[in-house]
Amino acid sequence: MVMDQPGIKIDVTREEVVIRGPSGTRTLRGQWVSFYALLALRADGEDDTRLLTVDELRGFDRWAHKARSSVGKEVARHLANLRAAGFGDMVEHRGKTRQWCLATLPSLVPNRTTVARWLDGHRAPPPIPSVGPLGRLVEATLALQAGRTEEAMALAESVVAEGANDAAWRAVVAGRAAQRTDEGERIPELLAEIDGQSGAAMRAARARLEALAIYDQRFIDPARQLPALRRLAGQLENDGDIGSLAAVLNVMGLLARRANRPEEGVSHLRRACSLFGLCGDMSSLQAALFNLALCRVEVLGTGGCDPDDEAMALIDMCLAVCASFGVGRDSAQAEITGCRWALRRGEIERARRYLDDAESIIRVLPSSFEQACFLRARAELALVTSDDAIDPLHALRTAARLFAEAGDATMAKRVERQLALLPKARR
Repeated sequence: MVMDQPGIKIDVTREEVVIRGPSGTRTLRGQWVSFYALLALRADGEDDTRLLTVDELRGFDRWAHKARSSVGKEVARHLANLRAAGFGDMVEHRGKTRQWCLATLPSLVPNRTTVARWLDGHRAPPPIPSVGPLGRLVEATLALQAGRTEEAMALAESVVAEGANDAAWRAVVAGRAAQRTDEGERIPELLAEIDGQSGAAMRAARARLEALAIYDQRFIDPARQLPALRRLAGQLENDGDIGSLAAVLNVMGLLARRANRPEEGVSHLRRACSLFGLCGDMSSLQAALFNLALCRVEVLGTGGCDPDDEAMALIDMCLAVCASFGVGRDSAQAEITGCRWALRRGEIERARRYLDDAESIIRVLPSSFEQACFLRARAELALVTSDDAIDPLHALRTAARLFAEAGDATMAKRVERQLALLPKARR
């Protein structure tokens, strides 16, 4: 198929679908690559063999966590939007929310075999067998790691713990999910639920929840929060609980940065990285590497310097840990920050790659803060590239509102200052 004519091209090397119609071109990424690739592989079949069902679609990673009914509705909305935008009926249906097939033969890049292999690599993992509380806790932890925080919270809250270790695990997963969904008021409640319970697991859970509770108040005088964490870190050092100590040091690094003491933050976070590595906690290691990059850039900023090669290397190191160990899908902060820093360095294509990766994560995150950060970066990239497809004014206004809703007045004011600096033609 020649792509200057109406049609569909599925390119798995770029992980994108290009749809060309009478009204122009639209590029789709993320979950839609799986959808159209599945349709494409059976496009030359006959009758029912061409049809893709909801259950088949839910067998692939970015569709697997969605409810069966919502999958059909989401596809129906997508197709209706394409028709409304003038792309016609390139996908036919048998029941708008149940079965679909392509109305035209697609172009597959680089070839059919590679597209099939790409799809095999994106099949959803098999469901976890039901083994009572253990199964639910594993399922909740995996949902949290994949960025499905509301699902993780619901699963954790449904666990009836069989002992202190399960109760501690449940509390920490629920606490992390609460922080990610901007429901920090739940963390003190979780602390109260395990108050007075003894044992190593409970001490570790209490330390991690206390650190989370203090981090949740990071917008309110962070310097005043640090002494309590220093005392907690000292206790954990004496107890030999290096896993909890690493978690506390990570939060101390974040608060030190918020308190305009980035050099202190570097010291805490460098220790946290070593301890997370020692414990084999790859999810936390990638977060600490990212936080260390943030502190380094703030230290550089005091001397009037832009992000340097080492700062970018820390970002890429963080993302390499995520890719190698399947962690980090609960946040897109590293990708978003990498985009903004690459823009400052004049590396436009690198910035675009970071933002594309961020977008695939943002789609499933409920956090207002994450959404605001993404919109801000997208607006900044659009301003540099003069991308007419993005309205930077609207994106920045929405970002300011979402930062305010998340309780981050500092970031809301920063974005408002950016808005004020836009040329009048943009405003």
